[in-house]
This record gives sequence, structure tokens and C-alpha cells, in this order.
Amino acid sequence: MKILVISTAVYPIKEEWGGLQGYGGLEQVAYDLAEFYAKAGHQVALAAPVGSSCPGVETIQTVPAALTNDERGASAVYAHRLRKEDKDFVDYDVVHDHSWQRWVYKIKAEHRPDLRLVSTLHNPLSYNSPFPVRFPCLVSPSHAGGGIASAMIGQPVETVPHGIRVDGLPFVEAKEDYVLMLARICPEKGIHEGIRLARKYGFKMIIAGDDILPPNQKYITEVIQKCDGKQIRYLGPVPRSVRNELLSKARCLLHLPMPGYVEIFGLNMVEASACGTHVVAFRNGAVPEVVDHGRTGFVAGNLEEAGALAANEAHGIS
Repeated sequence: MKILVISTAVYPIKEEWGGLQGYGGLEQVAYDLAEFYAKAGHQVALAAPVGSSCPGVETIQTVPAALTNDERGASAVYAHRLRKEDKDFVDYDVVHDHSWQRWVYKIKAEHRPDLRLVSTLHNPLSYNSPFPVRFPCLVSPSHAGGGIASAMIGQPVETVPHGIRVDGLPFVEAKEDYVLMLARICPEKGIHEGIRLARKYGFKMIIAGDDILPPNQKYITEVIQKCDGKQIRYLGPVPRSVRNELLSKARCLLHLPMPGYVEIFGLNMVEASACGTHVVAFRNGAVPEVVDHGRTGFVAGNLEEAGALAANEAHGIS
């Protein structure tokens, strides 16, 4: 089959970083799917920002990556592949859209009603009105996310959980003396609460994740100031290989999505499980779908319970 995968215009997807620079879950999913579609023998193109690359995949360089990009310009680049009247037209069998905006649906509505298009909704809160076609094919990585999206847009949403690649995720039984928080550095991911719990319960912590979004800079500075470099270490963005090593050696992954934010999936939790690392997570959105309570980790009903559970993991108390 001929498959077009559409990523965002926010982050570049770079082969040398293993699919992403830092930690961008959406971009990682788009990269991995494009690569594995190609390995399965399909002819694959990936629409992503300038400078992106993926082995065995044609990369359609859209626009320079920008954190505030509305993706209109990116859609203008790949639109030439989708409109039958254009000289660069490619008759793709499937288009898999991961973008934040819905410009590809404008192409479908105005030029290609026959376009086979499926959209993965990585954040249902980004969509607050029906898609501009009668029967959109929409999927969410969790029942929690799909239910929210369906209620907001008034259209059905199916559930297809994200897969992960395990080849770079080493299973390690002998853990090192730290609890890991791996997430975008922002209030909704609860990094500040993780620091508070580490201090209260006396366990060592490493914090890693994307810290480049402009709206979060004041918060990021405050987080860094609270890290002493000994009990609590701040690393910020790390390459995928380093991230995987951190996951594999941690006593546990502490995941604290805050009230008011909905955890749609949580790739980091699945990756931790693949490394034999327990997950301690605050109950929110898809967390109970991803964490098998008492087996792959623990789902905490409140923050204090999460802190106590993380301390038990850190101190080897079952």
C-alpha cells in the first residue's frame, strides 16, 4: 500500500535522535508507525517539519518547526500530493493524520471526498467541534480519551492503543537508587508535586523531559531551582537512548497527571513496564487502562498515596 503519515509542524523528527529530539510522544508515534509501515513492505511518505528524517521513508519537508505553528503552511505542502488535479498527485491508499489541526480534512471536504483518512486524536481537548466530513474515521489511544473526544465533537471515536518499540528498551532487574519523572516539564504533569513528595518521603529523584515550550518557562525555572543536584536531579530534554536507560534503571516511574488535565495514554508508562520498571501513577484519564494495578505498578487515588507508594518502591518495600 501507499501510506502517507502526517506529523505536527511543532517538532522535527530526526533519525539520529531515534525519532524525536527530546521527548515528544506524538512525534514518536508518527515516526515509529512510518518506520514500521515501511519495514512491512509498504510505500510510505512522512509529512514533517524541515530537517526531519526516517529510515526507508520518503520525508515530505513541510515547514520549519515552530512551537506556535498552526500547521496551515504544512498542509499546503502535502496538499499537492492529495489533490488529483495537481501534477504531484499520489494516490495514497491510506492517510494517517497525527496533526493538531485539521487542515487535511479541508482537503478531503473540498477536493477528495474519496480520500481514505484516519486520524489519531492525541489530545481530544484540541477538538471542540465536529470534523467537516460526515463519517470521519477517528481513533483514540484510550477509552478515556475517546469518550471525552466523542462527547465534545458529537461523533464516534474508536479505541486503538499506542504500540511501542521495545528493541531499545532494555529489561533490567537490578535497579539503581532513584525514582524517575519523565514528562513534559509543565504544571499539568505534576513535576512540582513529585519534588514535594520526594522531599517528604526521602527518596532520590531524577527529572527528565521537554522544557522548551515558552508558556512554561517560569514554571521550569521554579522547578530547576527546587532541584539540589543530589537528592533531586534535573536533566531536562534527553536523547531517546538516554531516556530508555533512565527508564530501565529506575526503581519506579512516578507519573502525576494533575486534576484538570486528562491523561490520554502515557507512553512513558508502557515503556517503563517494558523495562521491568514499576509505575506509580495518580489516577487520571487512561492511567487505569495502562497500569495493571498490583502487577505492573500502582494506581494511586491521591498524591499522598502516590508518594508513599513511590517511597516503598525506592526503599525496596513491597
